[in-house]
Amino acid sequence: MHICKLRHCISLQGAGEMNLTAKGVLDLKGLEPWTGGGKAAGHVNFEARARGTKDKPDLQGRAQIVNAAYTADDLPMGVESLNGEILLEGSKIRLSNVTAKAGGGTLAVAGSAVYGHNPTFDVAIDAKSVRIRQNGIHAVVDSKLAWNGSVEGSTMSGNVTIGKLSFSQGSDLAEIASQFSDTTVSAVPPAFERNTKLNVAVQSGDNLNLASGQLSVAGAVNLTAAGTLARPVLLGRVALTGGEVFFMGKRFEIQSGTLAFANSYRTDPTLNLYVSTVVQQYNITINMNGQTDKLKMVYRSDPALPSADIINLLAFGQTTADAASGATPASLGAESAVASAVGGQVASQVQKLAGISQLSINPLAGNSSNPGAQVAIQQRVTGNLLLTFSANATSAQNQTVQVQYQPKKNVTVSVLRDEYGGYGIDVRYHKEF
Repeated sequence: MHICKLRHCISLQGAGEMNLTAKGVLDLKGLEPWTGGGKAAGHVNFEARARGTKDKPDLQGRAQIVNAAYTADDLPMGVESLNGEILLEGSKIRLSNVTAKAGGGTLAVAGSAVYGHNPTFDVAIDAKSVRIRQNGIHAVVDSKLAWNGSVEGSTMSGNVTIGKLSFSQGSDLAEIASQFSDTTVSAVPPAFERNTKLNVAVQSGDNLNLASGQLSVAGAVNLTAAGTLARPVLLGRVALTGGEVFFMGKRFEIQSGTLAFANSYRTDPTLNLYVSTVVQQYNITINMNGQTDKLKMVYRSDPALPSADIINLLAFGQTTADAASGATPASLGAESAVASAVGGQVASQVQKLAGISQLSINPLAGNSSNPGAQVAIQQRVTGNLLLTFSANATSAQNQTVQVQYQPKKNVTVSVLRDEYGGYGIDVRYHKEF
C-alpha cells in the first residue's frame, strides 16, 4: 500500500475535536499474501476525511476501484475489470456504478451499508451470461439477487436462470446424480455463512440440454435453494423429457423422468427414470426409481420376458432359454462369461482414456464362417449429434457407420452406411397426443 498524503489534528483531551484527512493509492496485488493463494490485480484510489468529535465523528470520503481482478482455484469463477466507486457518507457506505466481467459475462453490484452499533447492509447483484465451474459442473447463468440484513442474520433472495448446463466429459449418470446430493463438511463455516438464509428460485431457460460424454439429457429445472449459505438445501424437481444415457454396455434412450427434491432438511433427490433400448428383436424398458444411492430397477420387454432373461439379454446378448437350448456351444459357455467380463473391463478403461462415450466388445459376435469379436464405438460429438462405428475385429470390410442428428427433441435424422457400402436415411418424428 502506498499512502500519498496523511494529515491529522486530534485533541487528546475531552470529547476530542477531529480533523483527519487521508489520501492515497492501494495496490491490490499487495493483498495476495492474505488471499489464501488467490491472484489479485488493480488498485484503489482513496481519500477520506474525519471531522467532528471522537464520540460523534463525521466521516466523508470515496474509494475509486480501477481495473481490479481476482482469481482463485477454489472459486467457481474469476472476476476482472472491476471498476466503480465506494462512497463514505457519515455512517453510511454506498456503492456507485460497480461493474465487472466474470466468467465471460457481466456483473453489476449496487447497494449500501450502515455501520455503527447496529450495522446493516442491502446489496443487489445482477449477473448476465456468467459461466460457473464447480465440482465438474459447468453452467451459464443469469441472476438477480438481493442480499440484506446484518452479520447476525441476513437473507439472500431472487432468481437464477440456467441457460446452459454441462458436466465433465467422463461423468456418468451416478456421478452426476451424486452432485445433487447433500455432503457433510467437517470444517465449521464462517458465522456469516451460517447466518445467511437462502430463498433463491433456480430455473432453466428454454430447451435446456445437459451433456457429457456418457449422456445427453433434455429437460427443465424448477428448484428453490433454501437453507443457509453454509448448507443450502434444494427443493423442487428436474423434469427429464428426452436424451440418452450409456450404461451396462448399452445405449439407452430416455423416455421420461424426474429428479425430485422433497426433503426440507437436506438435499436428498429421488430419481424416477424410464429408459429403453433394443437388443435383438426385444424392446427393453427399464424403470429406475428411488434415492440416487440405492436405486431399484424394474425391467420390461416387448415381446414379454422374465426379468432374469432381460438382464441376461443385456449382459450377454441372449436369453437364458437361448443359452440352455444350445445356441451357445457348451464349450464356449464358461469362456463367453469370462470374455464378456474382460471385454467390459477393457472397454471401460478405454472409454475413460480416450474420452469415448461408449465402447462395447462382444466376444460372441462371430460365427464359424466369420469368426471374431464385434467392436462398437459410439461418440457423443455434440448435444444433438451421435456417431456410431462398428466393425468385426478380424475383417476391415465388415464396417458400419451411422450418424444420428436430433435438430429438435421430437425429430431424429439418421444416416447409415452399411457393411456393403450402401447408404440409408431414416427420419423420425415423435408427437404426443
